[in-house]
Amino acid sequence: MAPKRKAVKATAAAAAKARKLGLSVGDDFPDLGPIETEQSTEENQKTVDLKDILKESGIMLFFYPRANTPGCTTQACGFRDQHHSLAGAGYQVFGMSADKPKAQLNWKTKNQFPYTLLCDPSLEALKALGVLQGKSVMRSHIFVEKGGKVAVVEYGITPKNSIAGAADFVEGKSGGAPKSMEEDIKAPLPEEQTTETENTCGENALKVKFTVNDGRVQVTID
Repeated sequence: MAPKRKAVKATAAAAAKARKLGLSVGDDFPDLGPIETEQSTEENQKTVDLKDILKESGIMLFFYPRANTPGCTTQACGFRDQHHSLAGAGYQVFGMSADKPKAQLNWKTKNQFPYTLLCDPSLEALKALGVLQGKSVMRSHIFVEKGGKVAVVEYGITPKNSIAGAADFVEGKSGGAPKSMEEDIKAPLPEEQTTETENTCGENALKVKFTVNDGRVQVTID
């Protein structure tokens, strides 16, 4: 029975070890140098340097064991569906694994991922980020604020918990609304704005005119 209990605790132990050896909240994000993307080929290498990205925005970096497998696809599709809210909160999204560019590109094309996939077959960057369990990538995600401070570190999580945890962080940070939406709400109304629309249902057409003047809305129906 002892070996069975050990097996049950293996994932939790690996996650605890990763937290000890990897990143913690408040750390400076390491300089990983250029990392190949899914667009890279032998003839034309395409890379991204996350340190450069962090000068302009935050990043949300998620990790998965292998492209085009069920759990990894669930996780990646979850972040595909959250992409708008993550971008609105100020985070560029990147997926990362040890897969080669061609495998990543095929997977991205198949599932229409709107973000960049990073490729680290050498495992060097993945090791520096604390997401390796032996030679396997541990499912995880990290939020890093603009400027390079680590805000969230989640090692050894399930696909659903990764998706939900990221959504909770963004919602908590923005007060329940994407940053872009908040900016729209706070934007001042124009001094005067007129919009016309027609209702063509039924026998008689109606023309409705909305006029915004000094914060008040006037409706005129012709």
